[in-house]
Amino acid sequence: MACHYDTYQKYKHYFNDKSLRYGELGPQYICGGPWGGYGPPYFKEVFNHLGVTTFDFSGENGSYKLNLSLPLSQQQEFIHFLSYFDVITNFGTTEHCQNQYECWKNVFALTKCGGVVISDVPRKNSWEGHSKYFYDKCFFESLNE
Repeated sequence: MACHYDTYQKYKHYFNDKSLRYGELGPQYICGGPWGGYGPPYFKEVFNHLGVTTFDFSGENGSYKLNLSLPLSQQQEFIHFLSYFDVITNFGTTEHCQNQYECWKNVFALTKCGGVVISDVPRKNSWEGHSKYFYDKCFFESLNE
């Protein structure tokens, strides 16, 4: 799982306030740019000074093991994260979740009212065989309704 360097550059201005709480979906590493190809550093390492909290189905790379396809009420260890984060990043995680409704419900349940969810994910018809789900502009616009 990767956050491309150009994506990192585009959104890094959101990550300069130590008073905010940051959540990351999937332990994404930053590829390209000064770091070269795929591999470390992980997004969390670059912004470690902000105390980024990472969630992933695998529980790898220091992330909390969270299944976004299941209701948070069935994962009691995460209840204290409800309405907790000011900023949540999704650089390629939600498209792998089997239950899209529950996944997005959880993403917004973890985000504070007035918080920001940054999603930079594969568009429809952009990456054959990558996952079962792809998104378009209309999908994200409908989340605001």
